[in-house]
Amino acid sequence: MVKCTFLGHQAVFEQDLSEKLDAAIAKIVKKSEETEFLFFEKGAFCNRCLAAVLKAQRRYPQKQIRITLVQKYGSDPKQNPIPMCMVDTVIQAPEFPQPKREKDFTLNYRRTMRWVLDQCSYLISYIYSQIQDDATHFYQIAEQKKLTILDVTSPETSAYFEEELSHRSEREQAVIKGRQAGWPWSRIGAEIGVSARMVETNARNAGRALTRYAANRLREQPKANISCAIFTLGDVTPEKTAMFRQVVSFLITRYHVMEFKITAECSYYEYMDVLRQEVAYVPGVKISIVTSYECTTVEQLHEQMTKHKDRCDKIENVNPYTKRIPRVKMLNTIRWMMGNTDYCITNLPDNPLQKSIENHARKLGGVRLVDIGKDTVLRVRCDE
Repeated sequence: MVKCTFLGHQAVFEQDLSEKLDAAIAKIVKKSEETEFLFFEKGAFCNRCLAAVLKAQRRYPQKQIRITLVQKYGSDPKQNPIPMCMVDTVIQAPEFPQPKREKDFTLNYRRTMRWVLDQCSYLISYIYSQIQDDATHFYQIAEQKKLTILDVTSPETSAYFEEELSHRSEREQAVIKGRQAGWPWSRIGAEIGVSARMVETNARNAGRALTRYAANRLREQPKANISCAIFTLGDVTPEKTAMFRQVVSFLITRYHVMEFKITAECSYYEYMDVLRQEVAYVPGVKISIVTSYECTTVEQLHEQMTKHKDRCDKIENVNPYTKRIPRVKMLNTIRWMMGNTDYCITNLPDNPLQKSIENHARKLGGVRLVDIGKDTVLRVRCDE
């Protein structure tokens, strides 16, 4: 089995990162019949990686692709940053001995990160050498461990960082150049006549400034309208309702989903109330109800769609085919929604259309499909 983890900065500086992640994950998945992706770090980059692995699971159904969440020893297994229906396994890292006199609150985190790197043979990296942070430090460790590293950074962004770095102070430029050459803090300090601690401070200050400039540059780029389809959720239960709420909140906060398209059938269940409650807290997020009425006149269509106008922001009538068989009509509506959204929330185990949905997801090149009906019994294993 091939194991891979991810390492990158907390922020993301390009809109097209997903395409590079898809290519890197595909390269790793093709190496073996079974692949495990370990997630420990947090931030925008790891969120993008999670979305890419979800897509790969549907794109390569013949492969065993597992999403594993790593937790520090002693963490509450139920306090997960990722909804459990998006995870296959939860690992609790082993306990590391703590020095009696050393008060380092990041020690457990750093040792766990090293342990994660020990488990893996592949690393997908999003590290810019101009930004010195914890990720840069662990990248050097990964190089020492001789992991196969797949880089998904952009040459254009790297050139932008070099240009911005040229406007920083001479000391900060010297510090970053020394780190890029692989020098330790002490050697850089000796070269410029300051302490190693001051060198590290200069590097972090420069990295924060470059991150801020790049974030401003990203905000100036046109943003895509991220949307999510909701269909065939099955019977309402407290567990599924709670999971649905967690997934919706996760998609809004982590992936900036700005539009939810829900089928008219699902809009009559409690899921719609949950969706409206979560959307109410975030300005700009819209709800569209997708219908599939077969009306012969515009007046009839308007009359049918009026039933939903008070419960959503927009109504979309989708009827690409004129067949009246309910199963076919529903499947056609779902296919349209899958092809016109970025994420999908559904309940596959209780769905008679499961095979058709999974086949269509594969035809589309992989869809980020979140299955709230997935077995969410907590699966925890403690590796050696």
